[in-house]
Amino acid sequence: MPLVANSGKRKDFWHVRPSAKSTASSHTTLRRQIPTAPANVTIMALGSAPTAGYTGTMKDGQASELPRGQIYEQAWALLSRFTDPAQHGQRGGLLASLQPRESDYTQVFIGPAAEGARAGYLRLWQSLPMLPLRPTHTVLRLALARAEELVRDSEASQSFPGGYREIAALLVPQRVWLCWEILEPGDSDGLLFDGLVFLGDHFAWFPKPWRVLAEPTL
Repeated sequence: MPLVANSGKRKDFWHVRPSAKSTASSHTTLRRQIPTAPANVTIMALGSAPTAGYTGTMKDGQASELPRGQIYEQAWALLSRFTDPAQHGQRGGLLASLQPRESDYTQVFIGPAAEGARAGYLRLWQSLPMLPLRPTHTVLRLALARAEELVRDSEASQSFPGGYREIAALLVPQRVWLCWEILEPGDSDGLLFDGLVFLGDHFAWFPKPWRVLAEPTL
């Protein structure tokens, strides 16, 4: 299903799911609804134990493990700022803070894919539109998975768009990717986002990587 665009020429890097009250098709890019986090944000949305190791930081070229529950909590704290009405005016700055750093690409993408991603995302970030969020978008759902879990159908991959399977072999296997949904209270469907990657000391946003990596620059 094509992404909803703000103009006839540009496809935006988020997807607007039709409302449950709408007569439009309910087909979405997600194979199941992204779970809503518990109030205390101490258990994983996908049902795995918080102590399950997920790659968090790199030390001397080696991956070290950080409990996925901690990654989830950090992502929740970051993304919930987009749903905080008091920070509505700061959303532009928050979004800009997620632009990948020069050194991020080789930590996320394998081999030549890193250069293709760098070229594609530099173009994207030069003209990235503001997220279509209203002050009433205050509900957050979040899910995460390692890149290696996106290669095939799994419990972790079910919350991610199917395009990830197409390019999962081009991703550093242990990196943690996140997708999320922002809704208005009482709605069952909202705005879908994906491509947030945990890089130890920061998060970077690589939305819809299968589209970027399909560009001729790769």
